[in-house]
Amino acid sequence: MTLSFTTHCRFSPAHQAIALNDELTNLLRDRALRDPDNQRLLNGAGAQQDRGNLLRFLSQDGVEPTNNRAERDLRPAVIARKVHTLRKTEPLTLAASLAALLSPQSSSG
Repeated sequence: MTLSFTTHCRFSPAHQAIALNDELTNLLRDRALRDPDNQRLLNGAGAQQDRGNLLRFLSQDGVEPTNNRAERDLRPAVIARKVHTLRKTEPLTLAASLAALLSPQSSSG
């Protein structure tokens, strides 16, 4: 899905941010959807948009557009939790669990 404001971007970044915000507000307007999961998602995203949280990174310095830094900061704690859990397992399953933890396929980013 391509947002219409991207087709004619001859405006300043500030004007583009306003246009994006307006278009997103329109897409997240209150309406009834048939699927309850989609309705819950629309309601939640719409509430965050109403609070100004979805595009805050466009207007406020120091707000990153992704949570990558937070995820990287949490990684050592997640690994420590996994290692602590492995210590509680039986010796035979410990090796298999450790191998699964360290395998490249098991990492999710």
